[in-house]
Amino acid sequence: MNLFDAEQKEVIQNSYRYGKPMNLGHTLAAISIVESSAGKQKTRFRNDASFGHYHILLKTAFKRLGADTEDEQIQIVLRLYYDQRYGANLAITELLYWKQRHYGDWKKMVASYNAGNSWENGKNYVDKVSYYVLELQHCKLD
Repeated sequence: MNLFDAEQKEVIQNSYRYGKPMNLGHTLAAISIVESSAGKQKTRFRNDASFGHYHILLKTAFKRLGADTEDEQIQIVLRLYYDQRYGANLAITELLYWKQRHYGDWKKMVASYNAGNSWENGKNYVDKVSYYVLELQHCKLD
């Protein structure tokens, strides 16, 4: 964790705390690193737009939250960008959705977080997240 500045360490620590009650602490912390460099890159417009510490796909967030109006959608974008806990809750919801769909298979859950129903396309993503999960298990995150 010496590669990260104080703000990034806080994002990683918070991610772990938010995910821990659902046994997703290390996973969520690793996703924050892979997706946003632990909060340093919270926007992505390539392909599908995603925002926040966990790069929640906007189209997924809008659909899951029933955001039909432009005002509702703008509020979601702003909250994803500025409110880590809000993004963590959406990321956890997404992870748990895929966990249930894949009968608890961690690799498929993480791959689907990145690639949706085409989880096979998320194998490289799983490798990245797995690497950070293993590294984070050696750190004091509580």
